[in-house]
Amino acid sequence: MAMMSAETTASGSRPPASARAGTDSFADRTATEEASVRLLVVDDEPDIVEEMAEYLRAKGFDCETAFDALEALRRIQADPEIALVLTDIRMPGMSGLELMRRLRDEAGRDMEVIVLTGHAGRDEAIQALQAGAADFLTKPISLRELVHSAARTVETIRTRRAERRYRTALEHSLGKERQLNRLQREFVSMVSHEFRTPLAIIDGAAQRLVRRKGALKPHDVAEKTERIRKAVARMTTLIDSTLCASRLDAGKIELSRRPFDLAEVVAGVVARQAEISTDHDFVVDMADLPPAVYADPEYIERVFANLVSNAVKYSGRQPRIEIAGWSEGNVAAVSVRDHGVGIPSDQVPRLFQRFFRARTAAGIPGTGIGLHLVRELVEMHGGTIDVVSEEGAGTTFTVRLASAPSANDWDI
Repeated sequence: MAMMSAETTASGSRPPASARAGTDSFADRTATEEASVRLLVVDDEPDIVEEMAEYLRAKGFDCETAFDALEALRRIQADPEIALVLTDIRMPGMSGLELMRRLRDEAGRDMEVIVLTGHAGRDEAIQALQAGAADFLTKPISLRELVHSAARTVETIRTRRAERRYRTALEHSLGKERQLNRLQREFVSMVSHEFRTPLAIIDGAAQRLVRRKGALKPHDVAEKTERIRKAVARMTTLIDSTLCASRLDAGKIELSRRPFDLAEVVAGVVARQAEISTDHDFVVDMADLPPAVYADPEYIERVFANLVSNAVKYSGRQPRIEIAGWSEGNVAAVSVRDHGVGIPSDQVPRLFQRFFRARTAAGIPGTGIGLHLVRELVEMHGGTIDVVSEEGAGTTFTVRLASAPSANDWDI
């Protein structure tokens, strides 16, 4: 029976620690860094297997054993953590070379093999290297050489895994970048269309006023003027949202928090929307809101302007828009509800993604940046926004903001 080298066997003498320190530290460090790489020692001589496994474990390696190639295959198939196999070349039944071939063809994962051979098996060891083995060790095996060969191979596995993770992450990032570029191109195209439409309305109404200025009756003038105002409001909202999204991307949004009456701000948003959405019925109940919230009134106004205009835009043939406010302990909550087209249930989780528009928004003007901006602004204030929607039955957005900040947050 081939035994371990006398200088490093468990039963023989070993060099002093000072002589080993410079060489063993790399193995110890590598084994610690890559605990998830499990080793499998395969040999038909149990004494050799156990001595190698015991020494490897003492050096920090996670090590299993098998006493023939078939047992090794079963263990590898059952344990996905095994990534390094140390196998004898000559074993009864299936040889180490055949085990390597089976691993390559059947394991279905990336593995490394170190072959163990006697002097008479050097030709087979060379064949194993040509077949892809990471290293070969000649019996009687120096345990120190065993550890360093295993450590180098574990480092190779760890490096390859890191490279694979890096490539995967890079491919993912490139995929996201390509998707973002596509979405941005679509956004530019959409925005240009969104600008042209209200401009065409304004131009058409103005030309009609000029051509028929002497024949137009007061209600005709009022109608054309209203169309112009609505188109201007649409353009203003689009410009404001685009600029705000740009500032958000650049990290240039700074909140100027102060206590203010949220009910008053929301009521002002609704009043302005009602002036240009004369066909809609706005039902407002803000009586239960706390007297004040602590936030930036300009950006909170933008949040509710977006939500209320969206409610109008997606209300379909249902003109009723409901705005309600209430208190939840130290939180002020405001909901905006429409009874319009709603959102498909499978698309609700994506609703706040930039540039996303639901299937039910087809044919309705929009850019897909408004709700993304709303969520970002609400979360910048430490608040939350929730959505409940049913396709064909409408949508409810609920914003929650803190109404009772600590005294340190107040401007004195």
